[in-house]
Amino acid sequence: MRVAVLCVWLVTASLGGSLAMVWIRDGGLQLRTPGVTRLPLWLVLGHIAPAVCGLAAWTVYLLGNARGSA
Repeated sequence: MRVAVLCVWLVTASLGGSLAMVWIRDGGLQLRTPGVTRLPLWLVLGHIAPAVCGLAAWTVYLLGNARGSA
C-alpha cells in the first residue's frame, strides 16, 4: 500500500508538472488580453508548495520509516 500511494503521488506530480508547463508556455503570469483572468503567483505557489512538501514527507516516511512524516 505504501508504494501504491507513492505511485499515485508521482502520477499526480507528473500531471501537475505538465499543467505547469502548459501554463508557462501560454504566458504564465503575463496578461495578454485585458479582462482575461490569469492565475496570480501566490495562488500557483500556494498550490505547488504543499504538494511538494506532501510528496517529500511521504518519501521520507517510506525511506526512513519515520511515522511522524506520514
